[in-house]
Amino acid sequence: MFDSRQPLSDYVKYYDVSVEDPELMGNYNQDYNDAQFHFSYLKEIFIAKNISYAKKIQERLEINFI
Repeated sequence: MFDSRQPLSDYVKYYDVSVEDPELMGNYNQDYNDAQFHFSYLKEIFIAKNISYAKKIQERLEINFI
């Protein structure tokens, strides 16, 4: 699914959003609140998939996790 890039591989070990419902993910650790963790996880997915994203230019993204 993803490469072994850190911290993404740690995030996937904690909660694999390609298999489980991301809405139920919760928090990775006390260093992040839920929103910060979810944003960090998403950023790492984008890096692994070579996808760029800017809040100013919001488009619907379809990410293939396979």
